Amino acid sequence: MKTINKLKILQEKISDKHNDSFWYDGDIATCGDLTLIACGDIKIIKNDKNGLYMGMYDVKARDDFPEPKCDKDLKPMYNYENGFDMVNNNWFEILDSDNDTVGDIYGYYDDAIDALREEA
Repeated sequence: MKTINKLKILQEKISDKHNDSFWYDGDIATCGDLTLIACGDIKIIKNDKNGLYMGMYDVKARDDFPEPKCDKDLKPMYNYENGFDMVNNNWFEILDSDNDTVGDIYGYYDDAIDALREEA
């Protein structure tokens, strides 16, 4: 856990290749009475060229499906390329002490941390 000024990092960024919210869950950081969280659902379905189901990645259940290793591997899923279908998605949001959302939602770790600093 790293604290910089009032910013307390609870989940470090995995790497520069893991900036997408896809890789994170739960409390990420706090700053004052604000908390940055990663939330949402992830469901990625892979179909073959005939539209037949081939596998699914949903954080817990994995069939015959190639796991993404870094942000670059997520591009086909977000763009619905090669039979991938991103049904749900994860995101970052900032909550106040009443658990109300403050500001926008964010797709990337760096953007979310910057927003948390600005909101505090």
